[in-house]
Amino acid sequence: MLTNIKSNLEAFLDKKNFIVIKTDKKSSFTINDDFLSAECVFCQNNLCFYHAYYNVDVNNQYVIKDEYGQSCILQIRYFVKDDEFDKLFYYDKDDLGATYSIEKTTFKLWAPIASQVSLHYQIGDIEKEVIMEKKERGVFEVSVYENLENALYYYKVNNNGVINDCLDPYSYSFNANSKKSAVINLNKIKEVDNSSFLKEFKNINDAIIYELSVRDFSMDGSLGEDVKGKFSSFLKHDVYTANHHKIGIDYLVELGITHVQLMPIIDFATVNEENIFEKYNWGYDPLGFNVIEGSYSSNPSDPYARINEAKQMIEEFHKYNIRVVLDIVFNHTYSFIDSIYNKIVPNYYYLMDENGKLSNGSFCGNDIDSTRKMVYKYLLDMCIRLVKLYNVDGFRFDLMGILSKDLIMDIYDKCKKINPSFIIYGEGWDMPSMLPQDKRANLNHANQMPQIAFFNDYFRDVMAGKTFNNYSYNQGFLTGNFSLYLDFIKAMRGSIEQNCYFNSPTSSINYIECHDNYTLYDKLKIIMPDCGEKERNKAQLTCIAAILFAQGIPFLHAGMEFNRSKKGVENSYNSSDDINMIRWNLLDENEKNVKAVKDFISIRKEFMCFKNTNRKVILNSIDAKIVNETFLILYTSGLKIVLLIFNPTSVRKKVSLNGEYYIYANQYGYLKKDDVTHSKVEVSAYGFLMLVK
Repeated sequence: MLTNIKSNLEAFLDKKNFIVIKTDKKSSFTINDDFLSAECVFCQNNLCFYHAYYNVDVNNQYVIKDEYGQSCILQIRYFVKDDEFDKLFYYDKDDLGATYSIEKTTFKLWAPIASQVSLHYQIGDIEKEVIMEKKERGVFEVSVYENLENALYYYKVNNNGVINDCLDPYSYSFNANSKKSAVINLNKIKEVDNSSFLKEFKNINDAIIYELSVRDFSMDGSLGEDVKGKFSSFLKHDVYTANHHKIGIDYLVELGITHVQLMPIIDFATVNEENIFEKYNWGYDPLGFNVIEGSYSSNPSDPYARINEAKQMIEEFHKYNIRVVLDIVFNHTYSFIDSIYNKIVPNYYYLMDENGKLSNGSFCGNDIDSTRKMVYKYLLDMCIRLVKLYNVDGFRFDLMGILSKDLIMDIYDKCKKINPSFIIYGEGWDMPSMLPQDKRANLNHANQMPQIAFFNDYFRDVMAGKTFNNYSYNQGFLTGNFSLYLDFIKAMRGSIEQNCYFNSPTSSINYIECHDNYTLYDKLKIIMPDCGEKERNKAQLTCIAAILFAQGIPFLHAGMEFNRSKKGVENSYNSSDDINMIRWNLLDENEKNVKAVKDFISIRKEFMCFKNTNRKVILNSIDAKIVNETFLILYTSGLKIVLLIFNPTSVRKKVSLNGEYYIYANQYGYLKKDDVTHSKVEVSAYGFLMLVK
C-alpha cells in the first residue's frame, strides 16, 4: 500500500487526463517511471506550477517523480467534479450498504478513487478486518459468511495515500454517538401501519401544519421524567395540566391540526447521545443523511431502538389522523473535512469552484452539490427510504434553494407514487451558493415547481414585521403599520398578484413564527412596548387568525397559540432547554388563546372559501376595502358571504356594514350564536371579527 512521501512535490488530477504539479524547483518528471511531458505555467513565491496531459486510469495509482529524487502520489482532486467522472463511475443499482441475511452479509461501498478499502466489523469485543474487492463503477464489495445481525462496522478508505475511518453512508443505524455503523436485519423492524386511520387528503391547502421539536415537546417533565426528549413521549396519553387540560399528543389531536412537522430527527453532530443534558442543538448540524438521531431513542447504543421508536411515534400520529412531515437538512453537513462523505470521495459531495473554494450559501461552511449524479441519487434514495421505512407523509427542506429543482421534483414524483398524500415544501431563499441560478429550487422558480410549496416571508413581514436582530422593531400591518394595507390584501389572497411570489396559493406556506427568530410573543414585546399584555395578546390572536383565514397553507409554530416565549432569545439553536422547551402549564395561563385557535382551525375546515386553489376565482371572489381605519375582506363562498374585519390600530373602532350580518367569531374564537343580525359592529384595538350572511 502506497502512502504519500513527504516532499515539496505535489501532483493533482483536476480534469480528465489533466495533471497539475506543484514543486519548489524547476524540474522534469516521470509518472510510474514513464517520461511525463510537463509545461511550467508560472513560478511564484518559490513555487513552480506545471501542467501535463497523460492518459490516467483512475482505477490505478500513479507516482510522480522529479529529477531530484522527490516523489509523490498523483492525487485525484477536482476531476471528481467533472461530468466525465460521473460518466465513468455512476452506479445505478440499489444495493449499496450492508445487505443482510442469516447466511451472509454483503457490504458495498461506492469509493471510486480509493486505492484500497477494508471492512472492519465487530461482534462483541472481537474486531476483524477484511480487504474489499474493487468492482464495477468504483464499488468495493465483500461478503462475510457469518450471521452479522447487529454487528458494528466501519470502513478504512485509502484515498490519495490518506487512510480514513468511515461510516457507511447507506447504513440504517449507528451505535451511540455515531462511532460505527450497524448491520440491521430489516425483517426485525417492527411493522406498525396505522395509515387506515388517516382520512383522505387530496389538496395541500387542506393541510394545517404544526412545527415542533421532539426534544422541546417533553423536556419540561410534564409527560414524565422517563420520556424527556424522547420519541416515546408521543406515546403518552391521558396526561393533564393542573387545570385538567390535555397535554402531549392528546393536545395536538384536540387542537385539530392535520400535519405535524418534526424538526430534524436525522442524525446530528453536536448532541451527546449518551448524555442529552450536556448540550442542546436543534439538529440543523447533520452528521449524515441516512440514520435517525440516537439521542431521541431510549437506548442510543441499541441500533434498533432509534428505528423502531421513530416508527412507533409516526404511527401514533397516524392513529389519530395526523400526518407527519420530516424536516430534511440536505443542504450542508456539520463538517467538510471530517464528513462521512468527504472521507469516502474527497470533494465530490460538495459545491466548490475550479480552485477548490467551497460554496457557502448555507453559511455553515459548505454546501452539498446535488448536481453530481451520485449525490443526486443518494439524496433521492434516502428520501425514498424514509417514506417506505418510516411511512412519512412529507418533507420540509431546510434551505431548499441550495438544492437543484430537478432533485426536489424527482423526490416529489418518486415519493408521491409511494404515498399519494405526500407533500413537499421548503425554504426557498435565494442563498449565495455556487449552484447556477437557473438550477436552484428557490422562490424565483416557484412557478416552475407548482407541486412544491415555499415558506412565504412576504406574508410574515406584512402581517407582523420583518425578523432578525436588525429588524427587531419592524412592524407589520396587524402590529401597527397601517401603510401596509395593500400588501395585506395581497398576502390574504395567497400572494398571487403582481410583484408577489406565486401563481397559485397552494405554493404559499403562510407563517409568522417558526423555530427561527423571535417567537411572536417575544417580537410583540419589542414592537408594541407601549401596549399592555391584553392588547399584545389580541394582536397575537389576530395574527394567528390571519394565518388560518388567508389563502394558502397555514403554518403554526408549537406553542404560539399559548404565548410561547424564548425569553427574548432571537436564535435559540444551541440555547438551553430552559429557553427552548415547551411549558405545558402555559395552557392553563392562556386558556382563551388555545380555545380561540382551536376555533379558528375548526372554522377553516368548515368554510371552503378559505381554501381556494384557482387564481381567477380568488381575485374575483375576495374583495377588500377600508372603513374607519379597519380593513374589511369579503369572501364570496357559494350562497354564503364571509366578512373578515381586522383592526390594526390601538383604539376600538365602529364599523358600518353594507348589509346585515351575523357575528360568527372574534379574536377569541366562536361567539355565541344567535338570530340577531348587525349592520354596525365594534372591533376592539388590534382585534378581529368574522361575520357571515
